[in-house]
Amino acid sequence: MQALVKFIAIALLATFGLTGCSFHLFGPSKDTFYETVLDRFPDNRAALFGQGQVLLRNGQYQEALPYLKRLTRLEPNNQQVWLTLGRAYLEARDGLRAERAFRRAIGIRPTMDGELGLGNALMLQGDLSAARSVAERIAVTYGESAYLWRLRGDIAFMADDPAEAARAYNESLGLDPAQPSVQERLADLSALVQVSQH
Repeated sequence: MQALVKFIAIALLATFGLTGCSFHLFGPSKDTFYETVLDRFPDNRAALFGQGQVLLRNGQYQEALPYLKRLTRLEPNNQQVWLTLGRAYLEARDGLRAERAFRRAIGIRPTMDGELGLGNALMLQGDLSAARSVAERIAVTYGESAYLWRLRGDIAFMADDPAEAARAYNESLGLDPAQPSVQERLADLSALVQVSQH
């Protein structure tokens, strides 16, 4: 039995200790490799971005913000950094700061990702009219996509229009069926829409 415990301990050490990953009972917090690099070189752009990404993937949005904000000061014209910061603010439910980050990203180079982020940030702030305008601009500039239909569904959802939200979510899933959160929302809305139609 002790040999088995020793083997498992060595395997865990080899898996988590030597690869630069940190291991915690409640999931990894920060990547130890990135932290080591940042301890020695606090302005290392790759480590700042990497650590921000690790924290975002782990749902630690507030914790990711200082790394990403520091990176925007070092890379003020890097569109990807501003997009990532905007996503972090969205996940942290800070619509105003998310809007600013996405507008900065769009100012560097307009992309559908930046516009979608902007639409979501405006929606999060409750400005559904502006979010709809962004959605229409996306349709004209980039064409229809699953992401655009999802944004339209989310706007309709927030506007308390379950029938339109369900229609938009169906369109989104028709273009990309691999969206579990949209499938769940649609299932919930479908039950509501059926009840309200009777």
